[in-house]
Amino acid sequence: MITDEDAAITSRRVSLNEQISGRSSDRRLSLGDQFGRQGSIGANAAEIAKRVRNRVLAKGSTWTVPKPDMTGQLGMGSLAYLVTDAELLLLCDNAVRNKLWSDTNCVSVQAPVKVFGDIHGQFQDLLRFFDEYVAPEPYSGDIGYVHYLFLGDYVDRGTLSLEVIALLLALKTLHPECITLLRGNHEDREINADFGFHDECIRRCTSGEQLWEACNTVFDWLPLSAVIDDRILCIHGGLGGSLKSLDQLRSLRRPFNIDAQCYDEQTNLLYDILWSDPTEADDVNGVRPNARGEGVVRFGPDRVQDFCRTNHLQLVLRAHECVWDGFEYFAQGRLLTVFSCPDYGGRHANDGAMLVVNRSLEVTNRVRLIGVSILRLLCSRPH
Repeated sequence: MITDEDAAITSRRVSLNEQISGRSSDRRLSLGDQFGRQGSIGANAAEIAKRVRNRVLAKGSTWTVPKPDMTGQLGMGSLAYLVTDAELLLLCDNAVRNKLWSDTNCVSVQAPVKVFGDIHGQFQDLLRFFDEYVAPEPYSGDIGYVHYLFLGDYVDRGTLSLEVIALLLALKTLHPECITLLRGNHEDREINADFGFHDECIRRCTSGEQLWEACNTVFDWLPLSAVIDDRILCIHGGLGGSLKSLDQLRSLRRPFNIDAQCYDEQTNLLYDILWSDPTEADDVNGVRPNARGEGVVRFGPDRVQDFCRTNHLQLVLRAHECVWDGFEYFAQGRLLTVFSCPDYGGRHANDGAMLVVNRSLEVTNRVRLIGVSILRLLCSRPH
C-alpha cells in the first residue's frame, strides 16, 4: 500500500535538493569541527550508550516522554531528559569513526535474527515490541544469542525520531556485533529535511541543525543490505530493474549520497534498492512504473524468482511498504515485506510486525496490533 504522502516524495526531491544544497554550503563541517565548537565532552560513547539504554529499556512499554505543557502531544519537549546534544553528537561521531562497525555494504548475519521493518519515529511501538517479545538487553534480554536487524526508515512521520536514533545508536555502540542498522529511503537529507526529522531536531535540540547534520552523516555510512546465513537477503526497498547480483551490493562503497539530479548507473541502483516495490500481484511480471514518482519502479515475481535462483537465495526480506497485517508475502513466498509501524501515522489502522528467523532459517511473524481495541480493529477490516 503506497500512501499519498509516499507518492509525493520523489516528485519533490529535485527542489528539495536545491534548497538543501543552498543552505548547507556554509555548515558542512566535519564532526571533529563540530565537537571543537562544543567543547570538551566528559563521557565516552559506551558510558552514554549504557545510560540511554538503561533509561529507556528499564521502563519498557510504560515509558513516556515528559510533556512540556497541557497539550499532551508527544515529542514537543527537549530531548535533554534522555540525552544531551553533546552526548548524541558523540554517539554519532563514534559510529562514523567506526564506519558503523562494518567495512562492507553487504553485512553477513547469522541466525537467529529478529528483523524489524519501518519504525518512522513511532518509538513507543518499538518499545512495545521489545516488551512483548524480549528486549535487546544483556541480562534479562536476548542480545547475547539473537541478532537484531533493522531495515531502515527510522525517522520522519512519527514524533519521536530522535528517541529512535538515540536508542538504536546506543544499542549499536554497546553491541556492534549483534545489531545491524540498514539504510532506508528516509535516511537521506533531501527526504528527512521535509518529512519531519529536521523540524524535530530544530524544535527539540539547542544544536538542532548541527545534530540533524550529524545524524545524516551517520546515515551516509549505513550499509544497504545484509545476508542471513548466505540464504536470505535483507534490504529496505527492493530489486528494481537493476539489482542482479549480491556482488553489486558488495561493490558499493560508503559513504554515499543520493543525488536526484544524477542519472548514472550507481544512482539508479541506489534508487532501486531503497525505493522500489513489488508489483500489485503475483501475476504482474516485469519492471513497471511506480506511483511513488519518476525514477522509481515496481518489479514482478519473475525478477524475484530469477534473483533468488541466480544468487542461491531462499528468500528476500524487505520493508518500505505499509502492509495491512504488518507482513505480506509475494512471488509465491520468495519475498516477504515487514512493516513495524502499527496504525501508521495514526490514521492507517494497519497492524505492525517483526519477523523472527530461527537457526533453521524458518521465518515466523510477531504481530503488534494497533493501539486500539482488537474489536475495533477486526470490525474495521473488509470481509
